[in-house]
Amino acid sequence: MTAHLGTPGELWTGLYRFESWEFELLWGEEGLCYLGTLAGTWEMTRYLQRYWPGAALRRASTLPDPLARQLSEYFAGTRYHWDFPILPRGTPFQKAVWEAVLKIPYGEVRTYAEIAHALGRERGFRAIGAAVGSNPISLLIPCHRVVASGGGLGGYGGGVDLKARLLAHEAAHRPAGGKE
Repeated sequence: MTAHLGTPGELWTGLYRFESWEFELLWGEEGLCYLGTLAGTWEMTRYLQRYWPGAALRRASTLPDPLARQLSEYFAGTRYHWDFPILPRGTPFQKAVWEAVLKIPYGEVRTYAEIAHALGRERGFRAIGAAVGSNPISLLIPCHRVVASGGGLGGYGGGVDLKARLLAHEAAHRPAGGKE
């Protein structure tokens, strides 16, 4: 069964489960708008109210086939890049940070300070951390790959344990020779 990508003004929400991984997703006709943990459903509600007021929300029994396939491939350790369209909404600064995070290769990490430096905001690592923390599309915008300069994991919307699991998953499935 193919899930509907939506019509203008309409958003769909659904669950994704693969083994012990569980996520809540939100998508519309133009792409994925939100991906977070089930524990963060209140975050999705707040995000909807802020960036998608008045959108008709529908519950889907299945995800769009390309998205479900790509998520399954990622968790099976065979997908290293995403090509499902994403539609994150945020401030221009947040979007700039998310673009920088999108450039972090699979299985690698960057520090908040490195992201700040790349954006020409050397002293702005706390602001970078706040923007990373407000990422509405975890996994596809791989905020789990941003860590603290001192070697710690830093924060993660889905919890530090989930961040550690995602990093370990990528380390275990990184392609030979580091090439994606």
